[in-house]
Amino acid sequence: MKVILSILFVAIFSIFGNAQNRSIEFIDNDFDKAKNAAKTQGKLIFVDAYTTWCGPCKWMAANKFTNDTIADFYNRNFISLKMDMEKGEGIELAKKYNVKAYPTLLFLDAEGNIVHRTVGAERNTRNYIDKGLDALNPYERLSTYDAVWEEGVRSSAFVKIYLDKLSSAGINSIDVMNAYYVNLNEDQLMEEGAFSIISNYDKSIDSRGMINLLEKREAYTALYGQEKVEKVLYQNYLSYLYSIVNAKDFKMKNMELAMIDIKKKQIPYWQKIDLLGDLAHLQKVNKHKEYCEVITEDAGDYFNEDAGLLNRFAWNVFQWSDNKEQLEVALGWSKRALELQERSAIQDTHSNLLFKLGRINEAIKSQEKAIELAKKEGGSTADLEKTLESFKN
Repeated sequence: MKVILSILFVAIFSIFGNAQNRSIEFIDNDFDKAKNAAKTQGKLIFVDAYTTWCGPCKWMAANKFTNDTIADFYNRNFISLKMDMEKGEGIELAKKYNVKAYPTLLFLDAEGNIVHRTVGAERNTRNYIDKGLDALNPYERLSTYDAVWEEGVRSSAFVKIYLDKLSSAGINSIDVMNAYYVNLNEDQLMEEGAFSIISNYDKSIDSRGMINLLEKREAYTALYGQEKVEKVLYQNYLSYLYSIVNAKDFKMKNMELAMIDIKKKQIPYWQKIDLLGDLAHLQKVNKHKEYCEVITEDAGDYFNEDAGLLNRFAWNVFQWSDNKEQLEVALGWSKRALELQERSAIQDTHSNLLFKLGRINEAIKSQEKAIELAKKEGGSTADLEKTLESFKN
């Protein structure tokens, strides 16, 4: 069925892919009206669960729900409802459907039962069609996978797909993973299917899968390679340290003990983890001067191959420092980040640093390039253009 629907998508795209003058026809904040229309027309309900403060919600409404391909597909196959989840009926619906992240896209039957859901604003047009195709196909719906899980199916192949659907839906999957681990013996935990689940979906440090990975890292390394094993340990322990730093009841002692434990366990790149933990804490308590001093002293030694972090560090220094030497260091990071990954956001950081250093003409040229990159990426150029105008005035 999904193959047939995919062919339908290709046909729609080829016919309507050029002009962009249609949009999804939403019912606005009237759940009963949407259910009645769904019953009458024999369709599912597509719900854009949004809030007025959600930037990605606004971007998706302006750039994707007005896309002809998406609009034609959803208008043909669904009754669409736009619901503010913080006003009126939306407040109760947010509780009923456990909506906590925005945007959330819900697919309901005519009685209001969830058959499928996803979170986030995708840039790729095809992804919106695929979400709808999954909702239309009983074999691909999240609700179907929920039912199969409840029946007791625990194979690695099924669990991997189920976890992927839960992740796309923004649903915590730790209980599913723990239930999966319970049925595995020590040898089965080492198998490729189990390692794939550990490495792609397990974000903890204390699950049975992660404990086994840490205790038998040499055996896992022999099977799957050093890079894959180190990446899992590094990312999970970094997330663990971040969770301590960002806790409402933060205590410095807890952070220090976690750092000691990470070093003691020889978690890969433990120095980077500790440094990122320190920086996150300095940022949290608004010690921006100390942040810039620490980061410009140490960051280049550890993160020269990470475009995303280099760009984040460079932007923070741009915001918080007027020290020319620190700004020059940050400019070097943005240049390196562009070498690794030429993106409009990174180019924008580079432009702003050039401007703050008084290199106006270079900043203007750099920002013009940022705008061109944004156009190629399919994103909005409004903010970038405003920055360019400020450089010229």
